Amino acid sequence: MYSHLFIMQYGWILKKYTVKNLKYKLVEVPWYSVLYAKEGDRVFSGKENFIIGKLPYKLKNNAIVTIVVRDKWGHIAKTLVEEAAMGPGPKEYDLNLDVKGWGNGVYTITIMEDYSNINSAFSFKID
Repeated sequence: MYSHLFIMQYGWILKKYTVKNLKYKLVEVPWYSVLYAKEGDRVFSGKENFIIGKLPYKLKNNAIVTIVVRDKWGHIAKTLVEEAAMGPGPKEYDLNLDVKGWGNGVYTITIMEDYSNINSAFSFKID
């Protein structure tokens, strides 16, 4: 089942293990969490109420920051921050987005500097 392989490299002995028939799958963990609506006695409604998460970004200089949510066609669904003056350095936006009644699809949160320069973008999906 296991095989051992010793390799001499740069004066170090490296021990490598291989396992036959090992299968694995990497699963990407989303940056956000979804809070679902509560409906009576149902355990799970499947209706998204809120998207929550942290949006890290960094400014190199003083900038006017705007944060918007766009739908799959690029239309602005919601403006989260409008033309806020901010200084340089690492920043983080605490997202608590009410999505009740929003249509299904992929939405993108875009953090822009000085009206048009894209700093960061984060996508989420509503099923």
